[in-house]
Amino acid sequence: MQRKLYQVVLPLAALQLLMIVGLGMKTEMNAPTLVARWFDWNVLRWLLPVPLLLAAASCGMYRAVAALRGIAPFVIALPFLLLGYIGLLIDIWPFSIFAGASIWHAAAPRSNEVFKLVGAAMIILILLTYTLPGYRFPGRARDLCDL
Repeated sequence: MQRKLYQVVLPLAALQLLMIVGLGMKTEMNAPTLVARWFDWNVLRWLLPVPLLLAAASCGMYRAVAALRGIAPFVIALPFLLLGYIGLLIDIWPFSIFAGASIWHAAAPRSNEVFKLVGAAMIILILLTYTLPGYRFPGRARDLCDL
């Protein structure tokens, strides 16, 4: 069964890589303004690690399958998938936030932020109040095991 999976994993990884590259190219072709924005060196230097790491994961997947290493293809598939989602996020991101928007334009009004901060502080206090007594009495767990 494992040998059959070794035969299937490379075509599936290649298909996934093709889909990632194809989706990225389609997004860039549909929005020429993105090409100018994303390929500016100030932005590109932050985005360049994603395709480089994806290429490294692809090479690692090929080597792991060729050497028939047990769990290595699965371990390499995790960053492969994660990098695919990060690439999708990068492609979708320009449509999520306008080019001229700053963090101050996107933030909620100050009164809303203060309300959320007070609510979060109260919830954290309640969580700590009912959680901490469980850590203060370590013998209680031992008593329950004796039943």
